Amino acid sequence: MTYKNFKIIFIAVLVSLLFGFGSASAQSSLEFLTSWQAQNYAPLWYGGKTMPIPGSKVDVNLELLNSGKPVDLSWRTIRWYVNDELVKNEDDGLGITSLEIIVPNGSNRIGVRTAILNYGGQTLNNTVYIPVVSPEVVIDSPYSGNKIKAGLSVFEAVPFFFNILNKSDLTIEWLANSNKAGGGEGDPWKLELGVNNSKSGAKINLTASAKNPLGLLEMASQNIILEMK
Repeated sequence: MTYKNFKIIFIAVLVSLLFGFGSASAQSSLEFLTSWQAQNYAPLWYGGKTMPIPGSKVDVNLELLNSGKPVDLSWRTIRWYVNDELVKNEDDGLGITSLEIIVPNGSNRIGVRTAILNYGGQTLNNTVYIPVVSPEVVIDSPYSGNKIKAGLSVFEAVPFFFNILNKSDLTIEWLANSNKAGGGEGDPWKLELGVNNSKSGAKINLTASAKNPLGLLEMASQNIILEMK
């Protein structure tokens, strides 16, 4: 199994176990469904949930079910709180069932609470917690145990969760034993590493570092240790 496939399975399972599609809170036959979607980058093949980082836009949507059927909230008073701070209420209109937030710096999760006032004489409350992560870059190595032969070996770096639309908005740098590698024509995210006359068991420290030029804190790196056969 390559690191890429492991990444899909691990994060998809982790998110489903810890965070799920959204959040549900039942009061008798009433059930809140709160979903959220981060507007940042993950490769098209990625099967997990795209996770927000500081500075990400996150769309949050609310639905209320009564005995499994959607409730018309268009005329209801709905208040939205982010980390216990009121951000939208009836002054902004009735029936507000969606919210866009920007993840602040220094957060590892965001609490979004919705309150529906005067529903059957009571206030219905629901909170969903949105995890905040750091951007990542993963080196996809197709070689078992990262053991390579002399000659040409090919690697690919894959970025996750940066606040970009396309990975071409990032810069990528490869280092092999602290020496710059790659830099030729073609896809900068792929490295063709040529090794000659190296003894069996020799180690190579391969590092990929990605950075968003427009985001001072948006950077990530990974290193793997290659071993000559």
